[in-house]
Amino acid sequence: MGTNTEKMIKDYYGAWNSHDVDGILSYFTDDCVYEDLAFGVINHGKKELKDFFSDAFATMPDLRLELKSLFFSGDWVGHEWAFPAPLSRRLRPHFKRPHG
Repeated sequence: MGTNTEKMIKDYYGAWNSHDVDGILSYFTDDCVYEDLAFGVINHGKKELKDFFSDAFATMPDLRLELKSLFFSGDWVGHEWAFPAPLSRRLRPHFKRPHG
């Protein structure tokens, strides 16, 4: 499973880090449900998700994800990432500062 899946995940992170909303969306189905626990938002479908990602990149132009680790076990894949973008600037209404 490793090599093709590893490339796919690295390409996904590449889309995030280049703020390529359409590239990110290509990994989701039209009827997706995307829950962002950090911001307490649930998006239904690509339209809501596109608006969410576009707003995130407009609000946090230095947003990037760092892939910290990647592992495989049978049909499962896990990845650990860090979100080092500062949250010091004013966030739009559905971008609430995480608790903690």
